[in-house]
Amino acid sequence: EVRSQGVRLHVICPGPVETRMRRGGFPHEDPATLSQPEDVADAVIFCLLQSPTAYTREILVMPGR
Repeated sequence: EVRSQGVRLHVICPGPVETRMRRGGFPHEDPATLSQPEDVADAVIFCLLQSPTAYTREILVMPGR
């Protein structure tokens, strides 16, 4: 709706991420099944550094283990 006005929007929904808060809420969960905070941060940085003429439809961040 606002692309013609130079506004870009990125929505990042990472799902479960291995954080202290997550560990506190789910103490028996295997951390290897979760994404790492650094991986989500990398996706954010990618979006911020993307060329203004580029368009990314989706970025999927999943645990790599």
